[in-house]
Amino acid sequence: MASSELIHAEIVSLGGLNYTLLEPRDVLSPAISLPATAIILAHNHPSGKTDPSLADKKTTKKLVQASNVLGVNLLDHLIVTKQAYFSFKEAGLLDI
Repeated sequence: MASSELIHAEIVSLGGLNYTLLEPRDVLSPAISLPATAIILAHNHPSGKTDPSLADKKTTKKLVQASNVLGVNLLDHLIVTKQAYFSFKEAGLLDI
């Protein structure tokens, strides 16, 4: 059984109050250059609501597709707030 460890953490994008501009190449570029075999994505919802927006779901779908093409395993995408979190993996939303 292979073990995983954090080899790098990076802020890829800083958004506004209700949005951020994010492209798969921006997210996956650091993973490819390291090289990393897997990534975990996380972003916050300042509103305190952990429910993924339609934009969160669409972006995650694009990232899953791009990571599959590039051979980088997307382990999870987390939405975090001060009180809770949402896991796309736990919700079954990474099998897009």
